[in-house]
Amino acid sequence: MSTTGAPIVIQPSTQVSDLGPFIDSVTACPKSGLHNPLRNVSRYLMLGDVSRKAGEYLKSEEGNEYVRCASVRTRGVCSHCVII
Repeated sequence: MSTTGAPIVIQPSTQVSDLGPFIDSVTACPKSGLHNPLRNVSRYLMLGDVSRKAGEYLKSEEGNEYVRCASVRTRGVCSHCVII
C-alpha cells in the first residue's frame, strides 16, 4: 500500500487447483522456433516496434513523469502525482 492507502500492486490469490489451464497451455506450446529470429521474423519485427514505442514514451514528458511518480509512490508521497 502507498502512504495514501491506495494499492500500488494487486496480486491475485492463485491456488494450485487454478493452474490446470496454464499447464495445458504450456504443454501445447511448441518447444522450438518461438524465439528464433530466423524462423519467426515477424515476431522480432513486432517486438522491435514495441521497444521503439516504449523508448519514445519514456523520452516524452508524460512517460518521464509517470515513471518518476511510480518510483516516488513506492518510497513516499508525491504531492502532485495522480493516484488512480
